[in-house]
Amino acid sequence: MDIQEKISQKIAEIAQDNTSGSSELARRAALVLLEILTDIREKPLASVELLRNPVAVFAKTLLKAQPKMATLFNLANRSLLIINSHTAFGEAKAGVEKYIYSFLAIVVGIGDSITQKLQPVINENSVILVHSYSATVNKVLVNIKNSGLNFEVFTTESRPMLEGRKTAQTLAAANIPVTFVVDSGVLFALQRSSIVLFGADAITKEGVVNKIGTALIALAAQAQNKPCYVLADSTKFLPSSYGLTMEEIHAKEEVWPEASDSIVVLNRYFETTPLDFFTAVVNEYGILKIPEVKLHLTNLGVSSELCTEL
Repeated sequence: MDIQEKISQKIAEIAQDNTSGSSELARRAALVLLEILTDIREKPLASVELLRNPVAVFAKTLLKAQPKMATLFNLANRSLLIINSHTAFGEAKAGVEKYIYSFLAIVVGIGDSITQKLQPVINENSVILVHSYSATVNKVLVNIKNSGLNFEVFTTESRPMLEGRKTAQTLAAANIPVTFVVDSGVLFALQRSSIVLFGADAITKEGVVNKIGTALIALAAQAQNKPCYVLADSTKFLPSSYGLTMEEIHAKEEVWPEASDSIVVLNRYFETTPLDFFTAVVNEYGILKIPEVKLHLTNLGVSSELCTEL
């Protein structure tokens, strides 16, 4: 199997996963890239093009497979930026490998660092509303529970893929009192909650990309004066110049298998919620107010290979 075939095969598995959080998909994508780098063997002083070309194929294939996940974009983009800063194969390959290991340290361990930043916001006997499934949010809540703080959680079902069930099971297994609510009943949960926590697949100048339903919950929380935080590490931030690909409409059978062809079933997984709907974003560096988030986004760059995707 040549490298291009391996890239297609490995990324096809990531493309078909519509239930895992972005942190888990990013971990898997990073391991695939490490595997590809291992397969590329050239002399250290060989042309960097021998590395740039397969990594560019990996990057574009990955972003086509999962176009809404900023963590995957940043893995691909930063790898290409490192390659473009070198002329020799050996130095470029070593630089990318070093970056991938630091990237993995962030996406695998991010729950611990965000816990430290968020914990002062969570009070004893808080009632927390979460939406869909976020590995980061769940890890933070389990960490806070293990620190000895008592609280309870409402979680939405998160149609159409029902990721909220996975959230409920994860939290219940950690002895966190959890109540599972249907999406249309979220106002009941919000009125009884003291704080709302979301994960994110991307943070852009247009807003926070997350599971469908996020915007309505955030807007309702704002109307109820409930603080609304996004838990997302720095790999979720997208440069202002990079435009996310529009998400395709998914199969109607996931929502209503028996619907006649005369009925349009609108089945989207993600939506973009304006930044101003949220109180702050919490990442490994601290609690960022929305003006700080907007400023940070303007300072990020895009590799020349991915500029063609804009």
